[in-house]
Amino acid sequence: MMASSLACLALAIYIESRNQPENGQVAVGYTVINRASHPGFPKTICKVVDSAEFTWNKKAKIREPEAYSDSLKLARKLLRHEVQDPTHGALYFHHQRVHPSWASKMHKITKIGKHIFYNNG
Repeated sequence: MMASSLACLALAIYIESRNQPENGQVAVGYTVINRASHPGFPKTICKVVDSAEFTWNKKAKIREPEAYSDSLKLARKLLRHEVQDPTHGALYFHHQRVHPSWASKMHKITKIGKHIFYNNG
């Protein structure tokens, strides 16, 4: 059975940012949505989440059901565009503790919570 956009987006929000304030979770969620809308990435949210950039996708487990439920509610709001994109179109992000080699080639947009967001410039 094919996963829904809602479930895939909720999983990305849960795994990447469940310990972040809501605006950080929104930013992570919109980065996934932005990728699915950009010609340089897979065309669906589930395919974006299944791509190599999200290395956790095959082994992700829901260990905090309440946090996942919150992620589902937030994902629903994002898919309905009930919340604005605080990243203004980010396509990439990383946790502030890591320094990926690709970051120096990107245009930094903002830092929200513990993540830094970028686009191609």
